[in-house]
Amino acid sequence: MGMLSKMGGRLISFYADDLAELLFEDFLTDTAQELQKLEQLYRKDYSNEEAKGMAERLLKNLVDYQSEENLVEMRWNNPAFKK
Repeated sequence: MGMLSKMGGRLISFYADDLAELLFEDFLTDTAQELQKLEQLYRKDYSNEEAKGMAERLLKNLVDYQSEENLVEMRWNNPAFKK
């Protein structure tokens, strides 16, 4: 029994670096995958916010254009202004 435990200890000691390296690689792989998931969620939220902001700016420009168009139309159709 003592010989088996010594041999087991030697094998554990011999493969400890390999085991630590494999555990570290697994940890890094899991971390990278989680970071990629978070990045995808962030990009989705960012693109939604960007599209919302773009739509708001487009709508504001449209409203500004229409109000300017109305002012020009009122100016040209006003008989007092035509003199």
